[in-house]
Amino acid sequence: MVLPTQRLEGSVAVDGLKAKKFYLNGTEITTDMLLPPEEVTVLNNTGGSLAAGTLVYIAGYNSTAGAYIVAPADADGRLIADLVLTETIADGDTGVAAREAVVTGLNTNSLNVGDLVYLSKSAGGYTASAPTGADVVQQIVGTVTAKSSTAGAIKFFPGDKKIIAIGSSLIEDGAVTFPKVAAGVIKTTVIAGGSAGNHTVTGIATGDQLVAVIQFDISTGSVVNVADLTSQFTISAANTINNTGGSDTTGDKLMVIYQDRTA
Repeated sequence: MVLPTQRLEGSVAVDGLKAKKFYLNGTEITTDMLLPPEEVTVLNNTGGSLAAGTLVYIAGYNSTAGAYIVAPADADGRLIADLVLTETIADGDTGVAAREAVVTGLNTNSLNVGDLVYLSKSAGGYTASAPTGADVVQQIVGTVTAKSSTAGAIKFFPGDKKIIAIGSSLIEDGAVTFPKVAAGVIKTTVIAGGSAGNHTVTGIATGDQLVAVIQFDISTGSVVNVADLTSQFTISAANTINNTGGSDTTGDKLMVIYQDRTA
């Protein structure tokens, strides 16, 4: 427990880890909870120089250099950032990277102090907007601390692994079942049947996913015949599904089930 009278004095190295050192009423106290060091030695063998501020992931370890091997992280390559370089490292050289650090000398003129930045789909980079795509991992990697075209600064914290979303291709098949689908994502509507061709489904969009079109044939009196016509239909335009060349459903009802991906 940290008491109000305690004063943080700094940190000391213990077996490659860092422990916090405090003074309590003039007595030196070193905490027994050791934390991983914020800075580590890394090796760049990517074939080119890596600039300070490059977001990297750990790709291995080189025992000769005594350093982690790093490469540029990539939101679109499923390679999330572990560290940020705090200095420029030439190819084949070692340098320093950190789980959390302020990097200065950046161009942040298009951003504002306090803005979050995300791992970019451009390897090693960051972006002001969360990237999108089926293969993308959205990772918050820092926040702007100084706005400038030449002397901007960002407090990076890739080591916190702030993952806020993942692309659909990263979800294992069968992992998402109907009970897990959020309310409103799967929508159902019943429309009147008609001649083969365009049918109006208010609210459906070309970016949505058609799940099923079920025909309810009520022309036979008390017996209702049901048929699956899903394979005949496509979303052809906003508010429209089409089955040109398909079944004539005049006088029947069609239940249309679709996933709203554009809401």
